[in-house]
Amino acid sequence: MNEKEEVSQGLKGEIRKTDGALVIKTDLEKLLDTAQKLKEEGYDHVISLTAIDYPKDKKMVLVIHVEGFEVPEEQPRVVELQVELDRDDPKVPSLTSIWPSTEFQEREAFEMFGIIFEGHPDLRHLLLSPEEFKELRPLRKDFVVKEEDIMLKENWGDYRG
Repeated sequence: MNEKEEVSQGLKGEIRKTDGALVIKTDLEKLLDTAQKLKEEGYDHVISLTAIDYPKDKKMVLVIHVEGFEVPEEQPRVVELQVELDRDDPKVPSLTSIWPSTEFQEREAFEMFGIIFEGHPDLRHLLLSPEEFKELRPLRKDFVVKEEDIMLKENWGDYRG
């Protein structure tokens, strides 16, 4: 990233050379305001929401990619919002009031990383059994996958094509 870019409402970031996305790093306290300004600029939907886990640094980075179908040509088509979270207590305001398209993606990040999206209308498990994965977060780097030898299964023949 080299080139500085500014969207008209004072939002500043850097253009990433590899894909031309505008990367904006914001503080947790400014996330909703930044998101609202991007929405006003024509970035009308979220195309992805995920997190990156940094256990050694005791942090996570929430990464949100937003896009707009009617964004003026002089503006970057995709904006990547990044916000740092405390890994031990990852809480962030929900973006569903600004971009309804985040509803399921926030649920997935809650389930897989343990991020609490405050104000989310339905923050519950989406893909995994809540009983089996109550405190387990499969996309955190300290999650251990238990391996099992397929030959020890009683019905091992069920695994053949």
